[in-house]
Formats: sequence, structure tokens, C-alpha cells
Amino acid sequence: MSVIELDKKKVGENHPTYIIAEIGINHQGDLDIAKELKQKASEAGANAVKFQKNTLQITMDIFNFSNLVNKNWGRKFFIPSLTTPLVVEQGGPDPQFSWRSGSDDLRVKTNNTIGSRWVAQFGVRYTFK
Repeated sequence: MSVIELDKKKVGENHPTYIIAEIGINHQGDLDIAKELKQKASEAGANAVKFQKNTLQITMDIFNFSNLVNKNWGRKFFIPSLTTPLVVEQGGPDPQFSWRSGSDDLRVKTNNTIGSRWVAQFGVRYTFK
């Protein structure tokens, strides 16, 4: 077995045991408690201590933010097929699109945009190291 050096102390065969005290998250995020636990571990004969910490992360993402500011920004236009005849009817500030299907008598009206809404996504992640 090879010999390594930790904190200027040799660890390995024919050397004293190197003791690492596990404090974990018993310090409850308080630095004074962590220092006290480290001192107590040292008094008990530990060569080193190992801490853990925990983190709560909250995130929020907004997709298509421009549409949140102005409903006419960030619009995506949808055309179902390039071979389907497109009919544009002007009857107001926004044009109405319709596609002819099979015969001239049947017109299928459809919304001229898709994905024109903004979306918010929330996330929560809890980690400990």
C-alpha cells in the first residue's frame, strides 16, 4: 500500500490513522455552531472535519417575453401546407386566413398564429453537498 500525505501527516501502512469527523449539516447553517463542532472534533482527536451545506434554489423562466410586452410581437405564423390554396380576407386590422379544402364550397377557417402566447415556468431545486 502506498503512503500519501494529508495536512503534512503521512497516511498509510505503518502510520497512525487519519481521522475525519463527519459534521454534515448539524451546524444548521450557523457559522458559530460549525466552529464549535470543529473545535469539539479536534479535541476528540479528529485530524479533519467534513461539512455539508444545503441550498434551496427557486427559478423562473419567461418564454416569448416580447409577447408579454406587446401581443403583436413574437408571433409565429403557421401554414399547414404549401399545396393548399390560401385565401386572405381583409375585414379588420388583422387579416383572416382560410385554406380551401378539397372543394371550393368548403373553407376551413384557422387561427393565423400559433405560439403567440408568453409562458412562465417555475422551478424549485433543493441540493446538499
